[in-house]
Amino acid sequence: MWLITFNNGDNGPRYLHWIMGAGQRSSVDQYLLSDAVNDVKGLPKKIGESTVGSRTLLIYRYPPHPAGGPNGGHTAVFVTCGDELVFASLHGSLRAAAERLALALADEADCP
Repeated sequence: MWLITFNNGDNGPRYLHWIMGAGQRSSVDQYLLSDAVNDVKGLPKKIGESTVGSRTLLIYRYPPHPAGGPNGGHTAVFVTCGDELVFASLHGSLRAAAERLALALADEADCP
């Protein structure tokens, strides 16, 4: 699994922390959808599921930081990409933006 994170820390009110990445479903389950590696416990809650074209989107809301690991306080969208998931996670309740980023990553990865 890999992820890349942008605008970490307190960069001012106009900056948004966001994360994108991909990985095997089992790795995503272990590192992003469970508390297996989080110091402060707090599981994300699945808040939706939708289909865009042939793609399934899974939408989660993470508990406030510091719970939820690096995604604390984020809305995340996971898109099925063969036997992997690609994802985008944005701080706050920015579901539509997270969906657009996750779908763009799926497009770039040539996901079926």
